Amino acid sequence: MTSNPRRHIMRELYTAKYGSRAAADARLAEEARQDAIDAAELRRRNRQALSEESVVREPPDKRRERLRARVRDEKAKGTRAFLKVVAKEEGISPSRLKQLVANEPAPSKPWTGLSQQLNRTVSKRKKDAD
Repeated sequence: MTSNPRRHIMRELYTAKYGSRAAADARLAEEARQDAIDAAELRRRNRQALSEESVVREPPDKRRERLRARVRDEKAKGTRAFLKVVAKEEGISPSRLKQLVANEPAPSKPWTGLSQQLNRTVSKRKKDAD
């Protein structure tokens, strides 16, 4: 007797169909091999699909624009938790979505700009009045 109830039932059915237990066991073994092949083939196809998917990526600036448009649409609909909704659809956290959607600040001027204008180094120390 087998430990798997499904296999036991299938053995009984195949024994009735093929007439002998040996034929039923051979058929069950063939099905088990086929299931193993199918599972291996499915894993191979999934790996292949994932690798193909990772090759074709959306450029970051286009993704930001798409996300901004999606957030605007959700806001326009009147959704209260619009960030949560869009983040869940994208599979990212709301805080990451905020980072992506936020307008990029203008680059600040380098601190060296003042010293270049004065043509000397800038000291934090105040000079004593003579």
